[in-house]
Amino acid sequence: MIRSYKSQRRGFKAKAALFYAIARNTLIIILLCFAVKFLSDIGADSFIENQFARLMQNETVISTILGLEFGYTERENDDLMNVVLGGGDAGETSSEGPAESDTGDTIPSFTLPNGESGGLSSSTSATPQTEFNTLDDFSLQAAFNAGVSGAIQDLSGLDIDFSKYLEPGTSLSTDYSDVTVLIIHTHGSEAYKPDGDDVYVASDPSRTEDNNYNMIRVGNELTSILQSRGISVIHDTSLYDYPSYNGSYTRSLEAIVSYLEADPTIKIVIDLHRDAVNEGDDPYKTVVDINGEPSSQVMIIAGTNGTGLYHPLWEENLKFALLLQGCMNMKYPSLARPLYVTNARYNQHATTGSLIVEVGYNGNTLQEALRGVSYFADCMADVVTSLTENSVNTKNG
Repeated sequence: MIRSYKSQRRGFKAKAALFYAIARNTLIIILLCFAVKFLSDIGADSFIENQFARLMQNETVISTILGLEFGYTERENDDLMNVVLGGGDAGETSSEGPAESDTGDTIPSFTLPNGESGGLSSSTSATPQTEFNTLDDFSLQAAFNAGVSGAIQDLSGLDIDFSKYLEPGTSLSTDYSDVTVLIIHTHGSEAYKPDGDDVYVASDPSRTEDNNYNMIRVGNELTSILQSRGISVIHDTSLYDYPSYNGSYTRSLEAIVSYLEADPTIKIVIDLHRDAVNEGDDPYKTVVDINGEPSSQVMIIAGTNGTGLYHPLWEENLKFALLLQGCMNMKYPSLARPLYVTNARYNQHATTGSLIVEVGYNGNTLQEALRGVSYFADCMADVVTSLTENSVNTKNG
C-alpha cells in the first residue's frame, strides 16, 4: 500500500523526534550517573538510596526518565507503556501535587471531582433473551455469576480472587441514583476494514479523521441507544490521537478531569476503542451471529493498581465490568470476549465506572462493529437502569 505524502512526512518527523528523544535521554542518564557517583564519593550513599526510593514513587519523574515516546503503535506498545507508567503514553502526569499515603510515601494523585478475513473468523449463534429492567429481573448476583463463569484474562499479577465478588451482599458502593455517562475516545481515529459503502480516506493504516467511519461513529451509536433508554450521556467527539498519537492518553485524561469537575453526576466513563491484530499483512477479525447477522465481538478492559500507581477504587470498576460482562453473557452469548484485567490504569483512576471497551478488530467492518456496540449498549442500559433503581430504592429506605 502506498502511503500518502502526509503520512510519509509524519513518519519522518516521528523518526526525528525519536532520535532527539534518545539523545536527550542519554544525556540525562549520563548526568544522573555523574551526580550519583559524586554523592557516593562524598559518603552520601544513604541519602542516595532514600531519595531514589522517593523518586520512583513519583509518576512525573518516571515519565521524565522514561520519556522516550513511541511512534505509531497498536495495543502491544500501549501495553508496554502502561506497564511502566500506568496510563497509556509516556509523559502522563497528575493534575495536582503529590499526596501522602497512609505509609508516608509520596504517591501521585489529584483531586477527583466525584471524591477475522485474513485471520481466524469465528461464527457463533446467540439468541437474545428478555430485557432486564429491574433488580428483580437482573440481579447483581446473577450478573456477577454470569460474568465470572465466562473467561477472564487476568494479567494484573495481583492473583485476584474473583469468587469474593460472588459473596452474598456484594454490591457497588457508588451512588447511581443520578448518573451521567461520559463516552470518550483516546484513540478516536481508529477505523475498520473498508467495505461496501464504508470506504474512507486513511490517515494511517486502519485510521481515519473522518468521523463517519472511525470510533466517533461507533460512539454515536452507543450514545443514541443509551439516550433512547433514558440515560444521560455526554459524548466527546474530539480526536485525541491525531495529529499526534503520542500523548493521547495524557490529553484524554485532561479532558476527563475537566468533565468531572464540570458535572459531578458523571459516574461512568467509557473509553471506546477497537482492537488491532495483524496476521502477516492481513487484519484479524472475529464474528458472531446474532439475529442472523454478523456482529463484531466486544471486550472490556479493567485496570488495577498492579503497577503501584494511584488507583484506589479499581475494585469498584472491576465489579462494574463484571456486571456488563455478565449481562452480555446472559443476553448475547459469545458477544463478549474474555474480560481483560490488566495491571495498567488506562486513565481509569479518574473516577469509578471507568472502563475501556474494545469494539471489534481492525479486520471487522464498520457495520459489524455497529451491531456489536448496539448489543453492548443494550446490556449497558440494562445495567445502568438496574443500578439507578437500586440506588433510588436504597435512598428511599
